[in-house]
Amino acid sequence: MKVLHILQSNSFSGAENVVFQIITGLRKNGVESVYCSRDGQIRKFLTDNGIDFEPVYSMSKKEISRVIDKVKPDVIHAHDRSASLLSATCASKIPIVVHMHVNNNKGISLLIKNAMWTLFSRKFNHIFWVSKSSFDGFQFRGLLKKKSSVLYNVMDGSLTIGKAEEETEQNGYDVLYVGRLTHQKNPERLMSVIKSLCEKKNDIRIAIAGSGDYAGYVETFIADYNLENQVDYLGYTNKPLPLIKRSKAMIMTSRFEGTPMVAIEAQILGTPIVSTPVDGMLDVIENGVNGFLSDKDEELVERILDILSDDTLREKLRVGCIEKSKRFTDIDGYCDVIYSQYITAIEKH
Repeated sequence: MKVLHILQSNSFSGAENVVFQIITGLRKNGVESVYCSRDGQIRKFLTDNGIDFEPVYSMSKKEISRVIDKVKPDVIHAHDRSASLLSATCASKIPIVVHMHVNNNKGISLLIKNAMWTLFSRKFNHIFWVSKSSFDGFQFRGLLKKKSSVLYNVMDGSLTIGKAEEETEQNGYDVLYVGRLTHQKNPERLMSVIKSLCEKKNDIRIAIAGSGDYAGYVETFIADYNLENQVDYLGYTNKPLPLIKRSKAMIMTSRFEGTPMVAIEAQILGTPIVSTPVDGMLDVIENGVNGFLSDKDEELVERILDILSDDTLREKLRVGCIEKSKRFTDIDGYCDVIYSQYITAIEKH
């Protein structure tokens, strides 16, 4: 069986990590996988991990059709709304499985886009939603119920731990942010919280690892508020796991999420997260057990300072992280569900 995975992004982050887990996990089933997206940072990661890559110059019908004709997949696995719409218009004779990675359904613009996507959904064989809130929050879910299922993201725990140990010289930080710097992740709120942390703790060490539309904003903010001695902007890194393992706490300020892969990685590695209480984070974090959730900036700041100042609390949260991570590490069961849908899609198509 040959599967073509289609994504918009050309960098490595949450959804791309999901696809990596699927591709590597399904090798045991003899599935041949090809990764398709715009060219960019993702190329090196795919090359390093032995994954076939077919880049496109643009996310267009012409380019996606070209790749489909070249690869000749048995199944297309599309990993966002745009990729699935393009797949539906380009591949009428190939079964399509769709993966919806985030819960972002607010506003009239998205309502119109979701209505159009729902019309095209008759061409989809199955739709995976990465959290219950992602499906429940979709305006036209009633029309999609029969071909939808919730499939929470998982990670290969042993692989995650192994990669975290690869760079033994990597220093950790008091507080770490890992992720894209985009509207979804709310960089303005992130930097406001970081500024407050720096004001309350002069010797704090904070790192921001990620790139995106707000990278310039982050760099300017650090310079304007003279935070260079406390905050390191690291830019994009394709090896964040050693940083996560060696840091005392992680911060997330997202406006919306699915089930963030970086949050699962942090749980596996025993690093507690302080986060806004959005969507999939409600499935990952239990207040006071493996991290903290709050929608108040001052409380986010105080909970982080509590973790940094209280070794007993930090150890309790570390143990809680590792225990809670067990529900997110059944990679074999996860891949079996996906493989079963591939088989069903081929048989029905």
